[in-house]
Amino acid sequence: AFPLDGGRVLRSVLWYFKRNIQWASRISSNLGEIFGLFLIFSGIFYIIMGAFISGLWWILIGIFLKTASRMSYQKVLMRKALEGEKISRFMKTEPVTVPPDITVFDLVENYIYKYHYKMFPVVSGNTLIGYVNTKNVKEVPPKKWPVTTVENILISCSEENSVSPDDDAMGVLSLMNKTNNSRLVVKKNQHIMGIITLKDLLKFFSAKLDIEGENFTS
Repeated sequence: AFPLDGGRVLRSVLWYFKRNIQWASRISSNLGEIFGLFLIFSGIFYIIMGAFISGLWWILIGIFLKTASRMSYQKVLMRKALEGEKISRFMKTEPVTVPPDITVFDLVENYIYKYHYKMFPVVSGNTLIGYVNTKNVKEVPPKKWPVTTVENILISCSEENSVSPDDDAMGVLSLMNKTNNSRLVVKKNQHIMGIITLKDLLKFFSAKLDIEGENFTS
């Protein structure tokens, strides 16, 4: 049952004969979902027969397999949609930035509550020096907001929280998953180019899937 080991072996065999990973993944995923449904109905049968605990376990395992099969296939489709696409295609090119010398109180009142973003790049002149997010703000006691500046709580840009506009979209998505960051700064040298969010990538994937179906071209 895909995506477990046996299902992955089946996908490899199918791919070997047709050399089409999407087709092999779709067939394996469909079989995995069917197997999951079989376990669910088997669990219902066991419950009817009086074996409640065993039946419940079968149902839970069936739901897990059915969901995992579909999600694994969605990942294949997303990889096909995003690979080779540059982040510059999806990023917001006019992000709201904040200066480093404003207080946390000003940040909350005039930026977070106004724009409802969770992260803001911090720019001094034309130079990007880092970013600040709501997590940083929550670490500062409210009584210290008026005397604490953004510069004191900002996070410097690094390979884990910033990307280049020429980076591959799939690689950026992997970075988001790895670091658990749904918003990344897009920069070139020390200049802010934009912001890329997980929502932007998912919207593109959803639109492409809706218009072109599962057999879209990358």
